[in-house]
Amino acid sequence: MYETRNILEKFFPDEDRLVLIEGGETRHDTLTNSVNYINEIKECENPIIIKHAAARIFVSTEMIRQCIEYTKQYGAAGPVLKSTDFMI
Repeated sequence: MYETRNILEKFFPDEDRLVLIEGGETRHDTLTNSVNYINEIKECENPIIIKHAAARIFVSTEMIRQCIEYTKQYGAAGPVLKSTDFMI
């Protein structure tokens, strides 16, 4: 978590609304930790939860920013990358 915190501070130094929450044993546990955090603080109006799977390394800062903007506009958003190859 230390490295992730450093990355957030480097790219979003003035964004105090960004919170890094420790993951769980499963993806579901991790998302539950995030939702529980939001429910606990109660001072957050219209929270946006961003979930990123570290296995998908090709997400860009711009893609994250676009997801935030689309979430504000439509209520939810998810990034999609065009596949160049696949296995069946």
